[in-house]
Amino acid sequence: MRSLFFEDVNRLGWRDMPMPRPQADHEAVVQTIAATACVVDNMVIKGVTPMEPPFALGHEAVGRVIDMGDAVTGLGIGDVVSIPNHRTCGSCRSCKNHDPLHCEQEDAPFPLLPAYGTPDAYGFGGMFSEAFRVPFASHALVKVPDTIDPLAAVAAGDTLTDAWQATVPHIRKTPEARVLITSNAGYGLYAAQWALAAGAVEVLYVDDDPTRMAVAKKIGATTLQWGRRAGGATGLQCDR
Repeated sequence: MRSLFFEDVNRLGWRDMPMPRPQADHEAVVQTIAATACVVDNMVIKGVTPMEPPFALGHEAVGRVIDMGDAVTGLGIGDVVSIPNHRTCGSCRSCKNHDPLHCEQEDAPFPLLPAYGTPDAYGFGGMFSEAFRVPFASHALVKVPDTIDPLAAVAAGDTLTDAWQATVPHIRKTPEARVLITSNAGYGLYAAQWALAAGAVEVLYVDDDPTRMAVAKKIGATTLQWGRRAGGATGLQCDR
């Protein structure tokens, strides 16, 4: 199979890799249907992170289950699934506290950063690969309903849920919430949508990208244009 690797700053390359197989009875192998890049991938490629090449990229995808261990339950071969960007056991203290980044799985501890698309993920693969391994698949994988286009769920394992976590739980605790969102990527638009759906009285969205600004305004946010004036000064322009 092929896997897309971060080879060096501003240089990617396809590598031929062995087709993955479950290496534990709780693992599944997922074949990628669609994957997308997030801001972290762009930062990695530009060389502005401490992550040293080479390693397989990709941590936002939907896929199809093509193989699984005997202990995997609730899933079947052929199921379309969303995959979380963190490898997480679901049973340790951190996972139960909704902190999968610090999974404490004791039998086979994960490395410092238990996420796909990082140097620590080499043994599991990146999601810009034709297939990759998913540990603790019964907990980790979420079926995508037949009524949902897999492309619509491609960010559900990372940016879409990050935006939910940053907005919805807090808005639920604060009636008549007014929310400020500053953004330089798609995360901000997801957050604006979640905030509005959760009942925020007003969402003030600040960005410098005209396309994202137009989308934010269309979905009902109040927009503020962040830009540079003559002489290098920065400024804001409100567009309700």
